[in-house]
Amino acid sequence: MHNIIFDFGNVLVQWHPELVYGEYFGDEAKAWWFLRHVADATWRNRIDAGESTDTCIAELKAQQPEYSDAIELYRSRWREMLTDEVPGMREVINKLKDNGCEIYGLTNWSMETFPEAREHFGILQMIDRYVVSGAEGLVKPDHRLFRVLLDRYSLKAEECTFIDDNPDNVAAAKALGMDTAFGDTVLGEVVYHSLSTALGEGHVVVEVTFERGERRNLKAGNAVGGANGCKGVDSLEGSGVRHVGGHDGCAVESIIDALYALTG
Repeated sequence: MHNIIFDFGNVLVQWHPELVYGEYFGDEAKAWWFLRHVADATWRNRIDAGESTDTCIAELKAQQPEYSDAIELYRSRWREMLTDEVPGMREVINKLKDNGCEIYGLTNWSMETFPEAREHFGILQMIDRYVVSGAEGLVKPDHRLFRVLLDRYSLKAEECTFIDDNPDNVAAAKALGMDTAFGDTVLGEVVYHSLSTALGEGHVVVEVTFERGERRNLKAGNAVGGANGCKGVDSLEGSGVRHVGGHDGCAVESIIDALYALTG
């Protein structure tokens, strides 16, 4: 039996604060600057680690009074920053469950907002074994948060595949001995790349085809080459590369196939 551990934000539920701030500033570049230099990741991690949102906002307003109104939006419009479920991920979870995988969650999220988000997004209710950073006082990529999940549910790292949209979190999971995948959402499509788990002597090569018709060959490790859709697999035989194919308009199936490859 294999265990799949999902991050939540931008893996299962789309989180886009830049949309709210882009509307506020009237400029997407200014929105990203604000999120990188004012309400930055270090500040947001404090909230995700369980510090009071009110306290963190008050302190940041005192430090950056010229951005007080923008800082306040992080509290007053947080729900608008969660735009929708990531398309296709309900099907991925159901397919993995049908295949005998156990599903878990590990998320950086404030407990002040997570219960409401879970109530609203049904996909989060599909996972009832999870760890939330805000309840533990720790945030990824801290190894201790991963160990909370492993210990709480009696999991072995080598029997887990961890999926996250932050490469630092993926690296931390891999250092603990987990199989890993890096996930992100692009234009409403699910993309998985850097599936870095070796299978025997080879590596996974995943091709994801977008519904908009753009095709990319996504490679991992030292794998070279790819196949067009589900064709051309013969060209990889004997190369030490294992290919997982996709086909037009079916990115989700590619993801499922890739995860099956990892889980054996």
